Amino acid sequence: MSTDDDGRFDFATSAGRHRLFATSKYGRSNSVEVSVEEKSTEEVQLLFDPRGRLTVTIEGLRSAEVALLRISQTGKRFARSEQVRKNGVHQFYGVGSGEFTLSVTTSMNRELVETFALHGEDDEAHVDISFAGSSRLFGSLVGSEDRPVRYRIHALPKDSALVSSFGESHDGEYEIRGLDDGTYLIEVYRMVPHQSLDELGVPRSNIEVEVAGDTNLDIQLGTVTLSGTVLPPAETAGAVVSLGVLSNGISSRVSSSVTDETGRFEFKGLSAATYSVSVHHKKFFIAREMVLLRDSQFDMDISLQRRPTGMFVLSGIVQPVGESIGAIVSLRHAADHSSAGVATTDENGLFQIEGLHEDEYELVVVHEDFQNAQETLSVESSIFGMKISLKPLGTLVLSGTVHPIADSEGTVVTLERSSDGLSIGSVRTDRWGHFEFNRLNPDEYVMYVYHEEFQSVKQNISIRTSRPKFDVLLKSRSREL
Repeated sequence: MSTDDDGRFDFATSAGRHRLFATSKYGRSNSVEVSVEEKSTEEVQLLFDPRGRLTVTIEGLRSAEVALLRISQTGKRFARSEQVRKNGVHQFYGVGSGEFTLSVTTSMNRELVETFALHGEDDEAHVDISFAGSSRLFGSLVGSEDRPVRYRIHALPKDSALVSSFGESHDGEYEIRGLDDGTYLIEVYRMVPHQSLDELGVPRSNIEVEVAGDTNLDIQLGTVTLSGTVLPPAETAGAVVSLGVLSNGISSRVSSSVTDETGRFEFKGLSAATYSVSVHHKKFFIAREMVLLRDSQFDMDISLQRRPTGMFVLSGIVQPVGESIGAIVSLRHAADHSSAGVATTDENGLFQIEGLHEDEYELVVVHEDFQNAQETLSVESSIFGMKISLKPLGTLVLSGTVHPIADSEGTVVTLERSSDGLSIGSVRTDRWGHFEFNRLNPDEYVMYVYHEEFQSVKQNISIRTSRPKFDVLLKSRSREL
């Protein structure tokens, strides 16, 4: 027999023990045993596990926003809740038929509610929840027609309740979708070749715009052209000309160019500002000039001084650009560790050490905001364009106490990295014999302890925990009779 619309059935049978079998219209089966007595009525339930599937996709959450997803079924016990995942995709299995309510509540007091239905035991439902705005900003980059370069357009909200977004332009047209209505600050960056998205340089435009629905905004790029000749022109073909814009005494790299066979270079689409111009060529010393651009066209000459023959130069860039200004670059002879030269990076992260001879060298870069970097190199000719990437400092702290405390004040404690002997730094103990090294990374280290009245101590240290502490016992020097 078949069940009615409510899934019920009713039939007569003899007294005794029976097994009932049921098959659903989806091909699933189930059975149950039941004992029936004379002239009695037994109530039997045959349950089928539902096979419905629900897929929920959530998008448009902000970077620091946390959200909670809740699903409940009208008149049933089915209820689920979980934190929204990073990819925003959730799947639920074993969901029965019925009416459902889905709600997403975020840590920024935003909430969206959707209702949906599953109409059968094997039904599937897809629910898309989007917190992204429905407005868009689009337009043209006026002045980019003759520049086959990429631009990135940032929409930065003036109201912190809004979310920032960006678009890119390859052909002078741009579009930014998913914006909420509100006031935005629009910044346009020129994508310098071989430059990462985190090193966009300075904005070429800074415009405030009110976005509501489809908003058109044509952006006028810079109209100033800077050109020039690197002298002597017959020998300076292939010189690298770097351009940076000065702001509060600090230069941010904007672009770079290479001189042609006549020593000429050109930068288009600049805004009126003060710029620094640096010229690098393997046969000449680095030259730097400052220029104030106000007119639409500015032409300049930059003279280079020739390097002495028989001497080599080492030049390069310390990354990340914009954060490595003031890094100390030291070069020493590998054989005896004697100094071969010291340089400090400029506002563009560039450095140069001159007067080198053919030899093996060790290069050490020190910056207060980054880990020390060390490389070994062989100089057989001039080296240009060397790249050194600095890694951020860690969060671990190494501390300890030198004993006997009464005599240990002023003890020198030096820390080196075990793998390559790179010096991490040196400190002196205080009046209580205490010392401390901050902002370390998990690694293997060697610690040296020096005091003129005691024997020196060398100790291998593995730093893995957040705040390891070490006690160092100094032994008296043996006296000669």
